[in-house]
Amino acid sequence: MRNLCDYFYKLEKRVITVIGSGGKTSLILRLAEQTRGKKVLVTTTTRMYIPKEMKGVCITGKVNEESGKLESLPLNELKETVSSFDLVLIEGDGSRELPLKAWAEQEPVVPPWTDLSIGIIPLWPLGMAASGRLIHRLPLFSDLTGIREGEAIKPEHIAAAISGLHAGKTGKGLFAAAAGRKILFFNQLEDKAALRKAGEIAGLLPAEFRSGLHSIVAGSVKKNRLDILRE
Repeated sequence: MRNLCDYFYKLEKRVITVIGSGGKTSLILRLAEQTRGKKVLVTTTTRMYIPKEMKGVCITGKVNEESGKLESLPLNELKETVSSFDLVLIEGDGSRELPLKAWAEQEPVVPPWTDLSIGIIPLWPLGMAASGRLIHRLPLFSDLTGIREGEAIKPEHIAAAISGLHAGKTGKGLFAAAAGRKILFFNQLEDKAALRKAGEIAGLLPAEFRSGLHSIVAGSVKKNRLDILRE
């Protein structure tokens, strides 16, 4: 078991974009607030709740007064801004606070100058019935994974959402728009049973897809810990 922040810091990547569902903002804020001695920028290419003030951390974007959320600067402006920082943490996806999702054509928004894309997904919905209360863009998720509304969510459905591969079809999986190195992060794992499920799902991913990932990790942003499933 490793310290989550230490693991990502050692990668020494300057621009990190976090995509997926189930802990994007929490991961970004933990990495930001525990960084010391560096100029850190937190921002979004879509929209996110406005983070609390953190010592030594700059937050940039446009505030939408109606929604109370932080929205993206134009990417050309953002690209000019990031050059002034040692570490840039970008939230590049939205899931309406639901644990699972599928991706429309315009999302996620990952800047091409991203050094590291972290795809984050929780596993606690396993065994629960697929519904719009758990899954953002349920019809797209059904097309992507083959699951029917009301059907129990299984490991193979999660694997298909990650890889974009289901029954010989190619869809828009978690990393379809990613740039730079890619890390798959199973988040919100609180016990050994969940860790075993993460290993099972990692094993369901096609070998060619896994080879395109820098690593597969599993753990808890809340507890600041993770295990390496594959490096």
